[in-house]
Amino acid sequence: MYLRNGKANIYYERSGHGQPLLIVHGAIEGTRYFKELVEILRDYYEVFTYDRRGNGRSTCEDGADFDLDAQVSDAAALIEGLELEDVILVGHSAGGTIALETFRAISNKIAHVIIYETPIYTLIKDEKPELYEWVGKMIALRDAGKHKEVAKEFAMSIGTMDPRARKKESEEKAMDREDFKHFITYEFPVFSFYEPNVEFFKLNSDYISVMVGDRSMDSNLSWASQNFAEVIGSKVYHVAGYHNLPYDLPLDFAVSVLGILRYRGL
Repeated sequence: MYLRNGKANIYYERSGHGQPLLIVHGAIEGTRYFKELVEILRDYYEVFTYDRRGNGRSTCEDGADFDLDAQVSDAAALIEGLELEDVILVGHSAGGTIALETFRAISNKIAHVIIYETPIYTLIKDEKPELYEWVGKMIALRDAGKHKEVAKEFAMSIGTMDPRARKKESEEKAMDREDFKHFITYEFPVFSFYEPNVEFFKLNSDYISVMVGDRSMDSNLSWASQNFAEVIGSKVYHVAGYHNLPYDLPLDFAVSVLGILRYRGL
């Protein structure tokens, strides 16, 4: 199914019954990434996934924006266009940034936000000055057209995939390559330089849960997420997995999400 929002035609899927739960994907992902996860969560919620603008099956007209405001506008358009209420937002990686800002934009529609290893790097820039040296290196490699080197650097930054993960099919790999080109061209700086409204999230910390994988604890993604939770006074949940846990071990990720939501009375 598609939903039109400005110059973007957003592909989305819905499955299950109950309270709506919208999953927001990160880089090099999409509805395909959460296929097995949805099969589990749909027994408890009405689950929505979508391909973010420029990714997967979502299309854009010339001149479309890919900044954070545009990304939030798409998520909000899905929620409001489908007349959803008391929505649970689950954001993986960069998708957590969009989930947080969607909550800030339409708080009255959101019941809870769960983010998993979201790159809120601006909060750790003083502790890890080398981080933005790496960001600058990535942008320089991109601008020089060295896409293979960029891809290698990015893969190293997110860490290992669990050896128990399902092997991707050739069609998925091809879509991954296209989505990576889009990410590094249009989205990488957007998410790398994101500055959260700390005061807003402090006031609403009860609505936010932060998850990190215990096998990627030393990564900048994990470090940034934990720091964000500490700053706003939100609880951190440590789960057994790597950064790609929703894909690697969907059952484990689903159990963690369901446990948090049950604890929150949702």
